[in-house]
Amino acid sequence: MNGLLLAIDVGTTATKCLLLDADRGVIAEYERPAELSGARPGWAEEDPDAWWASARELVAEAVSGAGAARSPPLA
Repeated sequence: MNGLLLAIDVGTTATKCLLLDADRGVIAEYERPAELSGARPGWAEEDPDAWWASARELVAEAVSGAGAARSPPLA
């Protein structure tokens, strides 16, 4: 499992995670949708706790899918 890179993108429509291999490029993609809310018309807000929860789930899924181990566990 040498040469792997994990990328996380938090956007307005989803949190995405890519697992890349130095030689092969993208080897896995994972995604969780984001929910927008607005107190008034034209306003848009997202919950940072939801970003963190999605990122944690995506990283765990990517690591598991790659057959890699992580240390220490994510908090």
